[in-house]
Formats: sequence, structure tokens, C-alpha cells
Amino acid sequence: MISEELSIRRATIEDLQPLLLLSRQTFWEAFGAQNTPQNMAAYMNEAFNETQLRSELHDPDSQFFLVYADNEAASQPVGYAKLRSSKKQTALEGHRAVEIQRIYVLERMKGKKIGKCLMQTCLETAREQGYEMVWLGVWEHNPHAIAFYKKWGFEPFSSYIFHFGDEDQTDLLFRKWLVEQ
Repeated sequence: MISEELSIRRATIEDLQPLLLLSRQTFWEAFGAQNTPQNMAAYMNEAFNETQLRSELHDPDSQFFLVYADNEAASQPVGYAKLRSSKKQTALEGHRAVEIQRIYVLERMKGKKIGKCLMQTCLETAREQGYEMVWLGVWEHNPHAIAFYKKWGFEPFSSYIFHFGDEDQTDLLFRKWLVEQ
């Protein structure tokens, strides 16, 4: 049962500052305990800075979605997702595929169906835009996320090395068909 009403909308450039704060906070909450502060800072300073997020918000191949909960401050999102159509995986060539690059929820809001809301929005958007498949990468040491994706019908198909600060980590690649196979 959802404990409060949720609303979701596509982010615009006016959402830059709230998205920046949310991106940094949720990433730190998700991975800070398992990685060195130096690697966290190096990655976050590159991936979640104002210039980078501004560029992503203006990129026609990227779509951000923000979730708001009625019992939270109206101007502060509690989770977000990003679809990206510009990155292609060799194993998916010949298919119209879109990546769910990010799904993050504030730690204190987990268990309130926010991830479900974001996933539904991503899948519905991908279908509406004519994609055959949705894919994503997930750190091999993130069992909670892996279980969440499997519950939604995602299946592993490959892996790749993700450069994170001064170390290389393995991300597992999962895909979900949106059309009958």
C-alpha cells in the first residue's frame, strides 16, 4: 500500500538545482558505505555537477523523471529516473533499445513504492516512444537493485567494466523486451 500519494513529471532545466541535490544525496546513500570517500567524490564531482546535469537536461536523447510525495516539501523530489537513448550496447545492435541509466530514491523514502512508480514510468515511456527493449547496468555488488530488476522481468545479457575513481568495478547488464519475442 502506498502510504502517501505520489506524483511524477518530466524534469526541465528549471529542475537543475533540485536534481543536482537529489542526484548527489541518493548516490551517496546508495554507494557511500561500500566505496572510498575519494572514489565517491571523484565520481560524483564528474557525474553530478551543474554543468554535466545541465547538459543532460538539454540533451534530446535524455529524459529525467522526478517523483514527489504529498507529505514532503512540494518543491523537493524524493526520487528520480533517467532514460538515455544515445548509448548503445554491441549485444543490442539491430534492436531499438533505450537505457534506464538511473533510478534513485531517497533512503528514507524506500519501501513506499517510489521505485515502482519510476519503473512504470520508464517502461510506459519506452513503449510509447516505440522502443523494443529497455536495458540497464547495475553494480554486481548491489543485490537489492538486482532483485528489483529481476522482479520486473529484466534478464542478464552481458557485463562491462565501470571506471569508478581509481578502481574498476563490474556492472551487470540486464534487458527487458517490450515486444513479443
